Amino acid sequence: MKLDLKLWPASALCALMLPGAAMAADFTIVDGQTETMTQTLSDPGDVGTVEAGGTISTAGNSEDAVWMQDDGQSVSNDGRIGTSGYDSYGIWSEGADALISNSGTIETSGEEGYGIYSEGAAAEIFNSGTIETSGEEGYGIYSEGAAAEIFNSGTIETSGDEAVGIASFGADAVISNSGTIETSGRWSDGIRSRGDASVISNSGMIETSGEETWGIWSWGDDAVISNSGMIETSGEDGHGIYSDGDAGVISNAGTIIVTGNGANGVMSWGDGVTVTNSGTIASEQDNALELRGSNATVNLLAGSVIRGGIEFADPGTATLNIGPGLNTALTVTGMPATVDAGGRPLVVSGGVVAVVDPVGFGAAPSMIAGATGALANSLDRRMRGPVSSSAPSFVTSYFPVAGGGDEGTSAAGWWGDVFGGMSSRSASGNEAGYGQLHGGVVVGFDREVSASTRAGLFAGGLAGRFAEDNDATVVGMTGIFGGAYARHDAGTFFADLSLTGGVTFNDSDRQVLNNLAPGGIETATASYSGVFASPSLTVGGNYEVAGTTFTPSLRARYTGIYLDGYTETGSAAALTVDSRVHHVFDLRAQVETALVDRDDAGDMQRVSLRAGVDGIFHRGDDVDADLLGTGISFASGTDEDVARGFVGVDAAHAMPGGRTFNAGFEVGAGTDSVVTLDLRAGLRGRF
Repeated sequence: MKLDLKLWPASALCALMLPGAAMAADFTIVDGQTETMTQTLSDPGDVGTVEAGGTISTAGNSEDAVWMQDDGQSVSNDGRIGTSGYDSYGIWSEGADALISNSGTIETSGEEGYGIYSEGAAAEIFNSGTIETSGEEGYGIYSEGAAAEIFNSGTIETSGDEAVGIASFGADAVISNSGTIETSGRWSDGIRSRGDASVISNSGMIETSGEETWGIWSWGDDAVISNSGMIETSGEDGHGIYSDGDAGVISNAGTIIVTGNGANGVMSWGDGVTVTNSGTIASEQDNALELRGSNATVNLLAGSVIRGGIEFADPGTATLNIGPGLNTALTVTGMPATVDAGGRPLVVSGGVVAVVDPVGFGAAPSMIAGATGALANSLDRRMRGPVSSSAPSFVTSYFPVAGGGDEGTSAAGWWGDVFGGMSSRSASGNEAGYGQLHGGVVVGFDREVSASTRAGLFAGGLAGRFAEDNDATVVGMTGIFGGAYARHDAGTFFADLSLTGGVTFNDSDRQVLNNLAPGGIETATASYSGVFASPSLTVGGNYEVAGTTFTPSLRARYTGIYLDGYTETGSAAALTVDSRVHHVFDLRAQVETALVDRDDAGDMQRVSLRAGVDGIFHRGDDVDADLLGTGISFASGTDEDVARGFVGVDAAHAMPGGRTFNAGFEVGAGTDSVVTLDLRAGLRGRF
């Protein structure tokens, strides 16, 4: 550290007496120019510039490359700055409101050879280049003044003991690293802050390997520390984040990995500290989380992975909150007096906190309801009759009907559809989000049973996948189904009736956060089957208004689902779940209209437009289960009444010979914030 003898105005006389100092109002080192004397800015507002290809290189003790003596001065380095002596800084700034920017290279090799050293308040320091120091106490960036702002998007490397990457000793500092900080000496923290109310963020990489060397160390009260990048330490007692101050706020959405003996992922000594995690914190030999102060709070959110111990030194005043989207089997030393899972199933037993996120338990009913709904749409398309006596039958029908014009008359027809859909819900409030896929293949046969009635049979297979955010729960489904359908067409009025039954085979994977398991995550797996039955009745009519035919209809559909019980394996918090029954009632009102064209080859085209609303009502048993030997009961998360609006488009290409290719889609959005998309394509013909 420099002596006070360099304080202005004595500094000017001292500078003149030093053979290696060059006084200047401003200076510019251009490409190809090399200076070996200290470049000094002496007046407020002076500007120093080292252009790309320019060099300042000093040798000897206390021979700084750049000396900024007054307030409001700025230095920009795009070239190279180097020092090799004891107490020789790359850039030394004494005044307030300094602006220092490095996008080139700063190298120091002597003891206490700081890359950038700033004493004044409100300094702004930017590094997008490279700062390398190799001497003991060779800090990369060092700031003493209050309200400093330090931003690193480049590389800072130090190799000596007590050679911190970025250090700030003033209050109200802002330190941001989006680049790389690497230190290898003892006590050489990646970032060190000793002032109150400092804000420290890392979205880049901090790597330390020395003994008692921490990724981020904050000493002041009211500090805010956030990591969305990577922090790795490998030295003994090399903590990832270490906080001494009271009322600190620490958040991790990135990765913290510590491997040394006695190294904690996050270590806090202050009172009233809050730690929030949605990333990975791993300690190979000690605690991942250790909070020594009173009134400590830990919030674990979706995406959390904890590997290593969790310890509260003052459990009587501590709080542990488990957020949505997490299943847990956490072993805790010093169980907090308050453990809260936001109303989700929770069991605390033998030092283990087990939480079950219920969202995934609605997966099987949701996929079955979605698949049978898409199948019902295919059956509706198959059964729908002509919209008017003058319109060709293929306008809304995929099989020929008597009087159908160019399509002729057939007593029997065949058809096949591929159908599928997806739905998703974003995380909101206390509920995790999810995505769902469902689909299937169906083939059918029908024939006339009277002049106004047709009936047929169908069979097929279905599949689905439900994935909660971060794959907290993933359920896969396969199944087979079959059924019968009939249509009665009484001119303007029509009625469609169908009955579907099937069996499903379900595989469930629940990711369980277990801080003592290898990798910090266990997978609780289970397989179980289910059966379902789904009758559907549609009534409607065809009405012409101003030359356009509209087809309003009302469909009532019920799906009854029975799911077997099962016992999970693979987790310390494995569940034993009882069998249950789920009911879905779907009342659909829609209006459809169609357009008809004939192409040059004589083939017929159809486009059908429809819109409407679904009223969906879920009812069913609660999930009854055993968790850690304790009986629990909870709603599956699907017992909700939903209104859903939708629009759909269907198109068909009907050709002479009785063959028709058709396709369609439907999009919808519900009051449950679920967005849906259904797709369908098929081929049909007549015998």
